[in-house]
Amino acid sequence: MLYSILQIIAFQALFLLIYDLFLKRETFFNYNRAYLIITSILSFVLPFLKFPELKTMATKDFVIHLPEVFIGVKTPTVYDIQVAEQAGIVLEQPQTPIWQIIGVFGIVIASFIFLVKIARLYRLKHKNPKRWQGNILIVKLIKSSAAFSFFNTIFLGEHISESEKPTIYKHELIHIKEYHTVDLLFFELLRIVFWFSPLVYVYQNRIKEIHEYIADAKAVKQSGKAEYYTSLLNQVLDVNNVSFTNTFFNKSLIKKRIAMLQKRKSKQLHLIKYALLIPMVFGMLIYTSTEVRAQQKVETQEKVVDQELTEEQLIKKYYEEIVTMKKMELLSLKSQIMQDLIKKVEKSIFCQEKNF
Repeated sequence: MLYSILQIIAFQALFLLIYDLFLKRETFFNYNRAYLIITSILSFVLPFLKFPELKTMATKDFVIHLPEVFIGVKTPTVYDIQVAEQAGIVLEQPQTPIWQIIGVFGIVIASFIFLVKIARLYRLKHKNPKRWQGNILIVKLIKSSAAFSFFNTIFLGEHISESEKPTIYKHELIHIKEYHTVDLLFFELLRIVFWFSPLVYVYQNRIKEIHEYIADAKAVKQSGKAEYYTSLLNQVLDVNNVSFTNTFFNKSLIKKRIAMLQKRKSKQLHLIKYALLIPMVFGMLIYTSTEVRAQQKVETQEKVVDQELTEEQLIKKYYEEIVTMKKMELLSLKSQIMQDLIKKVEKSIFCQEKNF
């Protein structure tokens, strides 16, 4: 499991590197949004996908076979426990690794923080005056100049001037129509599970940037650039910084948003950059599938060696393995043949002792 977690982090880093180097500056905002969501999902799925058919794509020169090494104590499977009970061996349950305990504790803390944020948001919603405008709930924040949205609710500070409220409302309405809150909640859940990985936070920051670019690009068509720039620059910022809300006034993003609004649209030819995802995913699948090849290779070699041994040598070989496993209090039988050989070994030893 720890190895799979490391693979997930490595894949996330590679996907984000490609995004920052080739895609971040393009004006294909919806494509960038799709890229970030899809790759964040792929980074979790790919380490668990094994396609034995792809093992032929990797030559022997690219496959390094290393002996199987366990750090700590190997956890016995249900099958191991059942076989051990039949053989009269009591297996000691290994202690939970410390990293798993820390991981679960971190998830609990992150979940608590998330619930506090939700409670804080709903507290703002219920303690401030509100009104419905169609199917949109508008909450008026007392003594505040903040502006942000959450699902179908738009929060507007009372200090925002009446001339700027329509522009801000249009911007936040686009967030609602585009379901941007769903994206942010998805990455919020990833932050709970992968609380220790800074890459999940980077993913969430990138998706928030894209959300603002999408809303700006559509809202500026309705309001005009001059009026829209005024709304961005002439505000006293008093922002409720909640990671899963779409905030209109964000100091770190305002400069980037204005620069992106002034930028020319990317040429359609640049869409070919998204094709980089295909060889990347294919290469990752080959990488994860070579593990299957290595395991099959080892099993095949073991079968060949076993076939070359005589029955007495085979009995002796498995008897030594059984003795070793008994000393370690771990019994891992790989096939039904092993169980038959145990009986042969015990019968052979009994006959030898009887002859003596």
